[in-house]
Amino acid sequence: MQGYAKVVKTSLRDNKLYYVVYKMGCYLVFRTVGPLIALLVLNVFLITALHATRRRHQKISSATTSSRRSQHRENVTLILVVVVSVFIVCLLPDVGLRIAAAGPSPRSLTSVTYVAITSFVFKRLTLR
Repeated sequence: MQGYAKVVKTSLRDNKLYYVVYKMGCYLVFRTVGPLIALLVLNVFLITALHATRRRHQKISSATTSSRRSQHRENVTLILVVVVSVFIVCLLPDVGLRIAAAGPSPRSLTSVTYVAITSFVFKRLTLR
């Protein structure tokens, strides 16, 4: 009985089509872009629900005082939206670099990185 298994690189790993479809395609869909899109969609649903709840409470609060419990729930939801938004912003550079790395050449990674950084800096400078 052996306690380990030997891993051997097969010819399939050297196949360019396999590498592009599996590594780049599946990795981007299931580990990068897919979760990012899911987070964005769920965050939009949270924001719309939060706005609807606040409008409803404003209508009700004109007649009666709003409860502390519902205000606390709204605050917790808002904190969740902010935390998820910050996570998404922190995740975006990695997504961009992975998409750029999936390009035809390593040079595309450099050019996309350069364009992303310069556009970010330009936008930050023009906001002031």
